[in-house]
Amino acid sequence: MKKRVSILISGVFLFAIVINGQCPDRDSLWKRLNFLRETQQLSLDEKLKELLHDDTLLNRCSYKKDSVYSFLLMRIGMIYYRRSDFLRAINYIQKAIDFNSANTTNGSVNHKENISNYFYLSIVYDSLNNVPKKIKALDDCIDLAIGLKASSDISCVRALYLKVEYLYNIGDYYNCINVAEICENAARAYGATGTPYDYLVAKSITSSCLGWHVLALLDLHNFQAAEELLTNKIDEYKEAGLENYLGLIYGQLAQVQLHKSNFDKALFYFDQELSCEHKLKNDFSYSSTLMNIGEEIYFKHLKDYNKTLTCYSKALEYIRRSKDLKATGSVDVLYIFGSIANVYIEKGNFDTAFAYFQRAFDQLGPGINETNFLSASVGKLNAYKKIFYLSGLLIDKGDAFRKMYDASGNDSALKRSINIYKIADEFLDSVKVGLSDLKSKLFWRSDARHLYENAISACYLKKDFENAFYFFEKSRAVLLNDQLNEQKWMGEADIMKKHSSKKKH
Repeated sequence: MKKRVSILISGVFLFAIVINGQCPDRDSLWKRLNFLRETQQLSLDEKLKELLHDDTLLNRCSYKKDSVYSFLLMRIGMIYYRRSDFLRAINYIQKAIDFNSANTTNGSVNHKENISNYFYLSIVYDSLNNVPKKIKALDDCIDLAIGLKASSDISCVRALYLKVEYLYNIGDYYNCINVAEICENAARAYGATGTPYDYLVAKSITSSCLGWHVLALLDLHNFQAAEELLTNKIDEYKEAGLENYLGLIYGQLAQVQLHKSNFDKALFYFDQELSCEHKLKNDFSYSSTLMNIGEEIYFKHLKDYNKTLTCYSKALEYIRRSKDLKATGSVDVLYIFGSIANVYIEKGNFDTAFAYFQRAFDQLGPGINETNFLSASVGKLNAYKKIFYLSGLLIDKGDAFRKMYDASGNDSALKRSINIYKIADEFLDSVKVGLSDLKSKLFWRSDARHLYENAISACYLKKDFENAFYFFEKSRAVLLNDQLNEQKWMGEADIMKKHSSKKKH
């Protein structure tokens, strides 16, 4: 009862100031802003009305604006965000950023607040699926924190983590690894100086960063480095009580064993991963593990297509009931349907395979297929995580028509194959433009190499020499760039070795 009375008194106090139109002093305004942030007794509309009035009032008063005013602008922006009025949210958060940036010499303005302001700005842009602006806001957050020697600020740590995830999802694996290492160090520094809760948050972030780091190494086929990172992590995580991350470690150990062709040991680690995810009721991760078992063990190694389909069907069942499906989008469902299609291709059942390819494309939108794939807005395609699933779907369907021609001699299948390869080539070019690291672009070229080899072969079979020449020239350009950059990296490696040798002597 006393708490309720206190809240009512505070509300009356606020209302009186609003009605009288008085200019509040700094302490009063600060208390009001904190009250409005914490209270659950007022609706968002009521809070917004008061904050907007304060903004108008302060601009009329002879008030020396300081960090309190910046905080006011931020609170208005975040309420607009919670009301899903994202454009107004951006406007007010940007005002807070601009105010702090323009008053760096003002001792009453805390420029460091912009670290969190930039992070919140990135969250709003994410809600609009504006990926370029989101990434710029994250970069601004990180750059400012590093410049102010505040990389352990939690907003910077979270920004770094989101950047790690983004870099992995676009296939920029080398930068992903670099930023993951920075993020781990920043998170450790944050956890070392905070509360026990802060320590747990930091542990969670460092463990997740390790996961992205290892995934990037695996995709780059740097298995030795991946295994070194994973050494002793099982016991370390058990001792630290980080049971939620054991499944991730088991899965990555399985991937390392696959590289060594230790398939029995890989299956053992996959089964351990399934047990961990089932215990946590993590349907999304359980589905992913089933896909890995189906693809790596039964499809590629044992060529047991019936068991592969059993794994894929069960994976589809789990992912559809996953709470994470909405957050990740339908691209994972797309991947499962495409994988099922590939199994039916190997079984020689082309009609069923192409039906599943279409079900995969349907995840992008009604009526979408390879013919209108590129006409979809770039912004919509960029909003998908794991965008490499899309390029893989195109290439797989092109390969499927090529295999259909091999089995039946159907000339129209060969023509469809070539057309899809052209679309896949255009898509790969558009994706690589967004990669910032040259080494990561070379990783995408390895995907393109498979495309060009099959495309050239299909063109010669069709006697389509114009397209054969086109793919041949594209392939040559890729190989030439590979050689030039490999030579450049070898030169850099030699320089580093010499420098290291000189330091020892």
